[in-house]
This record gives sequence, C-alpha cells and structure tokens, in this order.
Amino acid sequence: MNYIDEIIKKINQMSGKYSTYELFSDWTEMYALSIANLMNIGSDIWNYREKQYLRIAHKYTKNELENFLILNDLLINALNVCKEDVLGYVFTTLQINSKVLGQVFTPPSIGSMMAALTFDIEKIINDKQIDFYEPACGSGVMIISAANHLYKNGLNYQKILHVIAQDIDLKCIYMTYIQCSLLGIQAEIVHGDSIASPYPLIKYPEQEVFKTPMYYLRPALFYNDDIFLS
Repeated sequence: MNYIDEIIKKINQMSGKYSTYELFSDWTEMYALSIANLMNIGSDIWNYREKQYLRIAHKYTKNELENFLILNDLLINALNVCKEDVLGYVFTTLQINSKVLGQVFTPPSIGSMMAALTFDIEKIINDKQIDFYEPACGSGVMIISAANHLYKNGLNYQKILHVIAQDIDLKCIYMTYIQCSLLGIQAEIVHGDSIASPYPLIKYPEQEVFKTPMYYLRPALFYNDDIFLS
C-alpha cells in the first residue's frame, strides 16, 4: 500500500462539505494539539490547547472524526516506510500551498544534499549535542533530512540532535511538529518571526512553543544507550 497516496485519496474523499484546505488544516492542527497535550496534562497550557482542539472537533460528525484518526494512522505508516517530508508532499500535491506568499516546499532531494553538505560526520561525537537551527522550517524537510543523514551514518539523532525551528505560518508549525514528534526528533518549534523575534533570545508565550515528546524524554537517552527508535 502507498500510504501517501492513501492520505491524499482520503482527504479528497472527505472534501465537499469542507474544502481540502480546511480539512488538511484542521487535521494537522488537531493532531499537533493532541500530541502536545500528552506532555502537559493538567497544566494551564493543556487547558488552552484542549479548548482549541475541541473548538475544531465540534465542527465534525463522529464519522468525520474517525476519518481523521485514519489519516493519523496512514501518516504514521507512511513515515515508517519513507522517513521523509510526507505532509509537505501531501500539502503540495493537494495544491493548497499559498502561491500568494511564495510558499514552495523544498523537495527531499535538496534536503538530503544540504544535510550532506552541512554535517561533517567524521567530526561528530555520538554523545555530544548538535544544535540545529531552522529559521523558516516550512513542513520540516531540512530537519527530517538532517536526522536521516545522521541515522544513515550510524549516529543516534534522537540522542544528539536538538532542533530549534521557527516559521510565521502556523500550518507549517503544525506539520513540522507532527513529523518531528513521530520521528522522535527532539525539537522546539516556535510560531514566530525568526528575523524580528528569534527564539530563544526572545521569550515567547507558552502556547506559541511546541516541544516534541523526545524533547522531554531526551535526558533518559543519556542513561540508556540501547534506546534508538527507528
């Protein structure tokens, strides 16, 4: 089964009452919020994001919400197979990227080339943290490519790679956050202008900063060398 094609097919099948743009946007927002809230149960930010989630969910019927769960499963399977920028590809294929904003997502081949040029594998120590800053993350292709490059060279990116990413488009934040979370990349993904207000030099409201599950789990990796998710 081609899971990426199935995602596109499912979104097109769901469209009619809602546009593909709205369906994709609502799906990724709900998925990102649900992942983020796993790490903040009972806190003020949990309550904030739960209200945001329910505001979207109340638009849809039970059957429609079940279709979103199917999309979640398809995305997990797709990333297990290819470990590439699946959401960016889907977003572009559905032709819902903003041409007005000049929004064109980088293809994985370019991401792979940039990762190979950026990292000198021979100088990387597997227990030393690498800080990777992505000021315009889009759907996360450069981050995913960096993680793939380290992985293919026998390095545990889940242990050594720490990402700080920003974008002014909230949809991009959600796409990057979902994929980094599912791939086990430790990242802080921030909704904001990286030129005018670079994080972490500028303090952001908590609701604008999405930290992946691996960000919270990272300390455990230094006490267990056998942990390496794939």
